[in-house]
Amino acid sequence: MRNDVTSRPIVSGKKLIFLALLLSLLGAYLWMGYRPETTKGGEEIWKTDRLPIEKRFTCLGKFESCWWQSGALGKDSGRVPGPSVYFLTGFVLLQALDAEKIFKKYEWEESAYKVSVPKEIMPVFSGKWLISETFRNTIKSEPNSEFRKGEVYYLPEKGLVFLNLTDE
Repeated sequence: MRNDVTSRPIVSGKKLIFLALLLSLLGAYLWMGYRPETTKGGEEIWKTDRLPIEKRFTCLGKFESCWWQSGALGKDSGRVPGPSVYFLTGFVLLQALDAEKIFKKYEWEESAYKVSVPKEIMPVFSGKWLISETFRNTIKSEPNSEFRKGEVYYLPEKGLVFLNLTDE
């Protein structure tokens, strides 16, 4: 009887195939987790559930509708992840009374920044975006929101607010 360690494989062929398949599936799952949400045509997906926006930004009132995206900034480098910076980008269509109230309550200036409104949100777009430092600070100081940095723009003709915020 020969007791040679090199004569027997450490892992059988079936176990090796199973392990390779498992690692491939895990890799595919992790890779898919870092991809931005898009439709089949490559267009961005906008979330429309109101509750996350209503809870974070009560100063916007009971708005008509919203379109938003959130996630971690940056690309997956393949390295060990460090602290992430999270973003929230979105459009909020205010009810007429709240839109008027916000317009009258704050001091506004015309913004040089050109906000690009996706066609699925507003097919026909016109108007000038306004900014207000006090309105931006009101949005960023909401007690239920973790988003403390960024910009807020307002289009009074449409009652549309654009949020471009981060948590850091």
